[in-house]
Amino acid sequence: MFPGSFTQPQQFVDAWTKMTAEQVARFEQMTAQYEEMQQKAMERAFEAIDESARLMKESLSYATKLSDEWRKITVENGKKAAAATASVTATAASVADASKKAASAAPGKA
Repeated sequence: MFPGSFTQPQQFVDAWTKMTAEQVARFEQMTAQYEEMQQKAMERAFEAIDESARLMKESLSYATKLSDEWRKITVENGKKAAAATASVTATAASVADASKKAASAAPGKA
């Protein structure tokens, strides 16, 4: 288990102290590496959050622009439909007036 044989208690204490110091040094090294990895993970998480926020803002901006365009198209087509309906109605009224005049001017109507 231990290298060599211990003939005096002081040898054991020295070996134990050395092994403990080495173990503490390895533990400190491990925690330093963990701290570094944790910092990198936090940086990546912040970058991901910032990127997600940027994408959400762009998506919202795009959706707003798209909605504005649809609204403009809808209003424009509504105006065209109203104009076409008015034109058809005016034409129908003209035809009806012409038919009435023609019917009243026709001979044989008494």
